[in-house]
Amino acid sequence: MPLFSIPLFHRFILLLTLSIALPVLANDDLRFEASKQHFVGSEQCVSCHQTASDNHQQSDHFRAMEVATEQSVLADFNNTTFNYNGIITRFYKKDDAFWLNTDGVDGKLTDYQVQYTFGFDPLQQYLIELDGGRLQAFSVAWDTRSKEQGGQRWYHLYPDENIDFNDALHWTGLNQNWNFQCASCHSTHLEKNYNPLNRSFNTLWSEINVSCESCHGPASEHLSWATQQSDWETVINKGLTHSFDERDNVQWVLDETTASPIRNTALQSQKEIDTCGRCHARAAIIKEDFAHGQPLLDTHHVSFLNQDRYYADGQIDDEVYVYGSFLQSKMYQKGVTCSDCHTPHTQQLRAQGNALCLSCHAADKFESEQHHFHPLQSTGASCVACHMPSKTYMGIDERHDHSLRIPRPDLSLTLDTPNACTQCHTDQSDQWAVDNVIKWYGDDFLDRPHYGDIIFNARNNMADSESQLSSLIQDGVVPNIAKATALSLMPNYSSQESAQMLALALFDDDPMVRLGVAQSLNNLAPSYRWSYGKQLLNDPVLAVRIEAARALVITKPQLQQQDIILLNAVLDEYIAAQLVNADRPESQVNLATLYSEQGDSEQGEIDKAKQHFETAISLQNNFIPAYINYADMYRRLGDEQKSEAILRQALIVMPNNATIIHSLGLTLIRQQRHNEALAMLAKSSQLAPLNARYTYIYAVALNSFNLPDLAITTLKEGLRRHPTHRGLLDLLVLIYQQQGDLDSALISAKKLADLYPNDQQAQQRLQQIIAETN
Repeated sequence: MPLFSIPLFHRFILLLTLSIALPVLANDDLRFEASKQHFVGSEQCVSCHQTASDNHQQSDHFRAMEVATEQSVLADFNNTTFNYNGIITRFYKKDDAFWLNTDGVDGKLTDYQVQYTFGFDPLQQYLIELDGGRLQAFSVAWDTRSKEQGGQRWYHLYPDENIDFNDALHWTGLNQNWNFQCASCHSTHLEKNYNPLNRSFNTLWSEINVSCESCHGPASEHLSWATQQSDWETVINKGLTHSFDERDNVQWVLDETTASPIRNTALQSQKEIDTCGRCHARAAIIKEDFAHGQPLLDTHHVSFLNQDRYYADGQIDDEVYVYGSFLQSKMYQKGVTCSDCHTPHTQQLRAQGNALCLSCHAADKFESEQHHFHPLQSTGASCVACHMPSKTYMGIDERHDHSLRIPRPDLSLTLDTPNACTQCHTDQSDQWAVDNVIKWYGDDFLDRPHYGDIIFNARNNMADSESQLSSLIQDGVVPNIAKATALSLMPNYSSQESAQMLALALFDDDPMVRLGVAQSLNNLAPSYRWSYGKQLLNDPVLAVRIEAARALVITKPQLQQQDIILLNAVLDEYIAAQLVNADRPESQVNLATLYSEQGDSEQGEIDKAKQHFETAISLQNNFIPAYINYADMYRRLGDEQKSEAILRQALIVMPNNATIIHSLGLTLIRQQRHNEALAMLAKSSQLAPLNARYTYIYAVALNSFNLPDLAITTLKEGLRRHPTHRGLLDLLVLIYQQQGDLDSALISAKKLADLYPNDQQAQQRLQQIIAETN
């Protein structure tokens, strides 16, 4: 049996989108329990921390959310209107309250009272309460910038789309729900309190905004210590759940050789960065009741450098906030923390412009035309312009990439990534930027390897991706988040050598890397998963444990009783993590798929799976993974007609969805309805021409149904789009052999062997064809 298997179906397990010497940790080692303290409110902090309180009131945190009043509302509610695709929204006041008249849950114009403001710079949104305790973020926002900057106006967050009341992005829809999408980061000690029985919320908070205890944790024992009340003499660490002491007595000194700053003492913990990351990372909450100061991955599942969120070289693409970018930076690797640059209570920069960077970096080296080749005081001479290029979100909110990278316009030519040079020089080409970089810094400047090349190749099934990913994972200089991403991208056909590398990564010090290993377990053949993944079930970090447990479910029938007990204990944690977000279709599908895979022979588990699938569909009727996984459950149960019915139900909602159509084609093949199946597979391949798998499956079907010439034509078209795709090439060689066209088979086999020199099967196929032609 091969070490890695190639599954017929893609499994949609969604996120609510590991040093050798490390010992195996028992379940209770390094685990954090939720604090038994309680929240006392920021007003209790002022008498001793007046300066910090004053600074906090100048911050975005202080105004993250407020009750809608004359003081907090910044927009024009003086009977103004806004037209979005023919829907006229009117903003007005009534009885000292703020109201709007707009299209509601049924598309009809309805009056709604604004309950809360949401943010204030550079835009402000408004929260409206609907039935079931739902607070919804209205999609027409107020641009709070000055008129000179183009502000003081109403604008829609999705100006180029036509979003009506049936869309999940409509302000009344699932994806604009404050209780899930926004609340945990804009208020203090949030309790979502979702009731899945009646799908209602009773969301509570200790303070409406981001207050002192959001970052410092509940302060009841600290207050007892400070006021010498109760058993204050027994209080540990002044009653604080954790201390932000990572910058105590820290200095940055210049290295005389490199003129670069060096931290005088090594950074010993991640408390500050992980605390900020709770809200400044693209992540899903997996544990609500947590202790402040614990590792981020013990409460959140953080996104890797995933496609559609980050460009292949790690630059920001979708709205990913700061954490994942900063983890890529050399500054993070050298021990820089958020408060080195930002004051913690105002969140403002410690200095403006280049002065901030030059507080650590030598001005005579870096603020010179010999370094940046732009006139002093010009935009191009700004450190941020080159090393922290920005992207605009929500229409007007400019945010800087915190990976602090050296501009690489050469990667733009090969990876189609942005670069700081042409972001400023919009009238110039990427090649122009490359030519200037070579002129300034020499040819060897562009010879520096970059993990973006390898991630790009892996995303696009390029030749030799496996060995490239293995090299990246073992590179001691590459950021760990890039290593974790590489692990998650390891292909299904990986070799024994890669598997050995995977075994080493199980013991990495960084939980992000171990999480990458856990995600890669799904690519291992079931017979090998347990031996690799059991280690991770004892991991001290929750995200790693539950990701591994989810991948190991398939191994349960072969396990000993003691191992089943261990696996079930972590699966209980997985289920609890999904129930944190039971109001989301992603979590419902995760639970349904878990139960369906455990319950092929147990009706009770199947009934649970059906319930969760139906709940997911009712929460969002165009949620593709719900239909795909639901249909696949019935495939495994042998009920192809039920599988077909579910997919046809999906087509009513999404008639031109390639994923649904492709899955329907496979269902029809298994029912021996070949002509209907071919039509569906052909349509899915046409609708999604960049999906090489759809092309591959269509060609397999054509060849199986005695249409080899059409299969060859289809494969050639696919290879024009994916010239190094192993599966397409392998199938083309096979069909040529079957047709007796050994000359064509030899040409394709040579190409396959050249692209995959370490692939023993490809080399043996080539030698076989050579022997046949002779």
